[in-house]
Amino acid sequence: MTIKVCVGSSCHLKGSYDVIEKLKEVIDRYGVADKVELMASFCLGNCQNGVSATCDGELLSNLRPENVEEVFLRDVFPKRGGEKLWDSISNLSRAAAKTATAVCASAP
Repeated sequence: MTIKVCVGSSCHLKGSYDVIEKLKEVIDRYGVADKVELMASFCLGNCQNGVSATCDGELLSNLRPENVEEVFLRDVFPKRGGEKLWDSISNLSRAAAKTATAVCASAP
């Protein structure tokens, strides 16, 4: 999978560097660095819609550091074979929520 983040003038001014840094963190967090090639790209022609990127040619718009992880998990990874990872993450989240509830319930 190849993700190309626009670093053209408009996207640069809107924070594309911060988006790239956040994407690096997300890619590492989910252990997919060997499956994702992260690259910079010049203008993608989508300047009016915030920081833009493509993932295997599919346009992603309005990226911000605050929404990169959500967009990655919703629009990128599941469409490229990440369903099993998403299920694992969901199961871990449910297990963590149950543990936290049990701990809180047993607190004095």
